[in-house]
Amino acid sequence: VDAVAADLRERAKQAEASMNVFPLSELLGTLKSLLANTRVFVLAIAVVALIIGGVGVLNTILMTVYERTKEIGMLKAIGASAGDVFRLIWLETLLTCIAGGVAGVAVAIGAARGVVALLARMLPHVPTGLSLGFSWDAAGLCLLVAVVLGLAAGAWPSYRASSVSPMEAIRGDLT
Repeated sequence: VDAVAADLRERAKQAEASMNVFPLSELLGTLKSLLANTRVFVLAIAVVALIIGGVGVLNTILMTVYERTKEIGMLKAIGASAGDVFRLIWLETLLTCIAGGVAGVAVAIGAARGVVALLARMLPHVPTGLSLGFSWDAAGLCLLVAVVLGLAAGAWPSYRASSVSPMEAIRGDLT
């Protein structure tokens, strides 16, 4: 195969034709390498997105705890246990993450349809039936990851809110 390709390259040079001759296996190897690099790049973007999402949830829940410190102190002063406060903050985190996960899946579906429509307009040779598939398994996995990541990120703010003493919280001395 390589000998045939080399012979064809030599003939193209002699004929002064402006074309490249190479075996199909070389093209397939290049495509495989490109796909592998693309997968690594997409994985890196996903990891960065997960870290940013976790820090975002952590920051959001920490700010809600900080803003409601006096309310948490009042709850504890009238008899709420540390476990009650923890569950309250964690439930809020859970609901926030479920809403964010559902919104994220909806935005992803909308963006994917927008990209397909844009490609269909920009590229004249795209087949008319081009579409991206939807998988309930993938959507469920995305929602599950959002909830698990959010609950993990919300554990420390929930613990912090549950461990504050009522008097410090009511005075606003939470540091």
